[in-house]
Amino acid sequence: MAVIKPFRGVRYDEAVAGNLEELITPPYDVIDASAQSMFSSRNRYNIVHLDLPKDPGFHGQDDPQRHRRAADLLSAWQHDGILCRDERPALYPYEVEYRLPSGRKRTRKGFICLVKLADFSEKIIRPHEETFTSVIQDRLALTRACRAQFSQVFSVFSDPQGKVISLLEQNRPAAPAVEVTDGDGNRHRLWRLDDPAAIIEVQQAVAAHPLYIADGHHRYTTALAYRKETKGTDGPEGYVMMYLCPKEDAGLTILPTHRLISYPGHFDAQAFVASLEPWFTVTRIGFGSRESLLQELLLAMDEAAPQQGRAIPVLGLYLADSDCGYILHGTDRLLAARSGRPEGLRRLDVAVLNDLIITELLDLDPQRLEHENLVGYHSDVAQALDKSVKMSVAEEPITPLLFLLKGATIDHVCAVSDAGLYMPHKSTYFYPKLMSGLVLNVFDNEHEPGTACRS
Repeated sequence: MAVIKPFRGVRYDEAVAGNLEELITPPYDVIDASAQSMFSSRNRYNIVHLDLPKDPGFHGQDDPQRHRRAADLLSAWQHDGILCRDERPALYPYEVEYRLPSGRKRTRKGFICLVKLADFSEKIIRPHEETFTSVIQDRLALTRACRAQFSQVFSVFSDPQGKVISLLEQNRPAAPAVEVTDGDGNRHRLWRLDDPAAIIEVQQAVAAHPLYIADGHHRYTTALAYRKETKGTDGPEGYVMMYLCPKEDAGLTILPTHRLISYPGHFDAQAFVASLEPWFTVTRIGFGSRESLLQELLLAMDEAAPQQGRAIPVLGLYLADSDCGYILHGTDRLLAARSGRPEGLRRLDVAVLNDLIITELLDLDPQRLEHENLVGYHSDVAQALDKSVKMSVAEEPITPLLFLLKGATIDHVCAVSDAGLYMPHKSTYFYPKLMSGLVLNVFDNEHEPGTACRS
């Protein structure tokens, strides 16, 4: 079903560009203005200058020339040997060693390759999130100008016997081509596997399974749009750079993405809690420091058992204004009221939060949330708590509402994808993020020698 192939990746030459830790970034969509400035100043060859270009003298992101400048930089960096191209087509085994918020150590294993684009209707590549047109238009303009892909789409596939990872480990070189630590202390290692026989075995092992997009829906949809625009089905425009990880991999982690709502104005907290009671069993959680209260909320959410073997929505709520925490257990009335929703979304915590609490009870529609920037997404509970408390004492008439969520499982994500459904925006946070800048997919001159990488 899925068609993958090796490619001649373009990589930094550290002897010319500088230390790789100064050159890589997380994906563009998690880089805010402050981080963008930090990465820009870290090294003039940092990948952010290509993947998230801006004009320092231009205020805003609508500068029509910024994508053209990125293309000029890409060309110059290749000409000057800042970026080099591997001599032979390869797959790129990619491991990241990291720690969970709990302190537990894990290693996620996968590989980077090119994947032949397929429309979602073909069910070969399966999404679980919708996309925003404005984001795709920006990414499409960058692709037109640069004819390159700077960040990977992150997808998973089924490999219960671990055959693919075993093949990669048996055939890759002993030493990685790249080894770097990111800003969070996560260790990234990238190998280059160019043995034709081993590549064929990997291709055959992956071909029998659909691929589920975990992260990078906008990148994939942009690639589809560019293929259609260029009619490049059989050329480089017909493929997208993708990181593939077995969904059974022990290092695959999905963190919850908590929601911090900035409710415009002040309202009666008791009345709001009362409005939840027809739909949830509401339990107030103890007293003590804010940090211990949040930990107690998270623990209670983890310990919430299914009712008679059925999953039930369980949410946490922290109100900074009154310094109160609540556990919200969905009731039978809630599930009955949602009987018209597809089963994959009917019991999903984040769908209940979006549909019932935010849209109906708080009367905040999704368009207003995004347009007025009334919702913040946080995987770090401590960070969300700190921002919530600061908002509660600010002079602005805003009431912070921090909703805590449990992380989705990869099986749930795949089930939603299989049913052709979409989860709410930012329902999943696959941790840690892939690094941009380890290897690039540059379309033009792929079959010409160029500046060859030294390792």
